[in-house]
Amino acid sequence: MGSMISSQMKEVMSEQMKQSKESMAEMQMTAMERQIAMQDQMRRRQMAMQVARSRDMVLWFGSFYTLAGIGLISASRRTKNRAYLGPLIPLTFVLFYQLDMAYGNKIDRMRAEAERIMSDEDHYLALPYGTPTLKAIEEARKASKNN
Repeated sequence: MGSMISSQMKEVMSEQMKQSKESMAEMQMTAMERQIAMQDQMRRRQMAMQVARSRDMVLWFGSFYTLAGIGLISASRRTKNRAYLGPLIPLTFVLFYQLDMAYGNKIDRMRAEAERIMSDEDHYLALPYGTPTLKAIEEARKASKNN
């Protein structure tokens, strides 16, 4: 009789342990999914800030470009010297770069290039001495603690 109760207890405990492991695995999976979702939201917010910054830069640089263009064109006409128009060439390239970043598809092209680098040129992404290991981090922590 005692052994029957004991074997039933073992079965119950084994079943509870199995359920506990499944529950813990499910909780870990949920925590990981939440962490991934949070990191994705942070990345999206940072990208939105970058686009907003680019658009703000276009406003400021566009104003500068307009004023500089008016001044350089009027100086060129007044003195009949076309050399005053020279600075407009690089300023035009900078303005169009900023416009492409703020309102064009520059970010999409940069993302595509990053994906290509990650898939075809992985060797550029390697860290010196490889990926840090827990052992190396712990050794460095202990070394800094001793000094």
